[in-house]
Amino acid sequence: MNKPKDYQALPSKDREDNKLSTVIHNLNEDGNDDFILDSTTSEVCEDVKIPEVKTKKRSVYICVVFVKLGEIDTQKEKFAAEILIKSKWREPLLQDKNNMIGNTTKIDWNKMWNPKLFVENTLGEAKESRSKLVTIDSSGEAFMCENLRMKGDFVENLELKDFPFDVQDLTVKISSGRSPTELELLQDTVDLHHVQKQSFIDEQEWFLYNHIETEVDSHNETSNMDLTKIETLALQVRTGISRSDTLQKLCMKVKCRVARRFQFFIYNNFIPCFLICSLAFPTFSVDRLRPQNRLQLGFTLVLTTVAFKFVVNQRLPTVSYLTYLDKYVLGSVIILVAVCVAHSITPSLNDSIDLMIFIALSSIYVLLNLMFCASIYYFAFQQRRVMREKDRLYQINLVKQGANRQDPNMIIELNDK
Repeated sequence: MNKPKDYQALPSKDREDNKLSTVIHNLNEDGNDDFILDSTTSEVCEDVKIPEVKTKKRSVYICVVFVKLGEIDTQKEKFAAEILIKSKWREPLLQDKNNMIGNTTKIDWNKMWNPKLFVENTLGEAKESRSKLVTIDSSGEAFMCENLRMKGDFVENLELKDFPFDVQDLTVKISSGRSPTELELLQDTVDLHHVQKQSFIDEQEWFLYNHIETEVDSHNETSNMDLTKIETLALQVRTGISRSDTLQKLCMKVKCRVARRFQFFIYNNFIPCFLICSLAFPTFSVDRLRPQNRLQLGFTLVLTTVAFKFVVNQRLPTVSYLTYLDKYVLGSVIILVAVCVAHSITPSLNDSIDLMIFIALSSIYVLLNLMFCASIYYFAFQQRRVMREKDRLYQINLVKQGANRQDPNMIIELNDK
């Protein structure tokens, strides 16, 4: 492709516009997005400055309904759920309500602007269905609405430091296929997020809270593209968006909370471990001059506790930190080892020192158990107290927002896609 005639004779501003026109012509002359940039085009485009294209963001209001919550798999770090994502945005093309009522069948949904929402953290292929409708609010403004119903497994990184007294987030991550320069994701203040507690299947193992929290952020999307300066320029010409913007992705995280019912672990893990470790202290009743008998009993208890810990670990994923249950079992093993060490040296001591060692070790053991229970109440249960307070505030907010909910009679049209 040749440079325009009298290119160098053009004024600087006209020369700049001519360069830009040359690039655009080269990109679009085939009528598609595929393009070939030759050396002449590269020379022309070397110092072209693309003017900023400022587009007004569309506000997309989202409401998430947890229709059904299934099994929460701690070991595989996933949960099963059926969710309904309701999104709506202003659509000026449908603003004339009177004309729209008579022509709803003629609406071409494919030509309407769409936020291209999808769920990031699904595991495998989830079943989904979409439907679209038009609503008119009390002020007469038209909204395009899209309902996405999805059923499947969702990935969740569980925080297990407080296990089995933990509170977990069950998160649905909603992203858009569009750039953050085109839209913003907002929580619907009329139709609030909510969860249907009566459909919670894992009620025996978890307690489901009422409140739901929302967090919106943007993150860089990893890309293997290595664009040259000219290709980056061409991308800007075609979309009006810089490359850094195209790698940004909006994400709305909608979280409901569940608390593990810890009574099972108290009865089946903590109490048996406490009793096994407590059996170490009656071994002091064996004659101190027979350390082999004392050590035999002590080693048996140590091996029993270690085997018990292996059984407990089968319930948990492999994590690089200690849970509350790990700390308790490990502390019990340390007490048993200390008792065995004491038994190995008592033959060289007298009876009074042997009695003092027994009192010291038993007192330490009781004190550690009391400190452990206190740490559970003041630290592990603190999050549960926070969740109860958030539930209370959420119920108050529901009462305040109840009168402002959208009238379902304002729905105009529903098309399943």
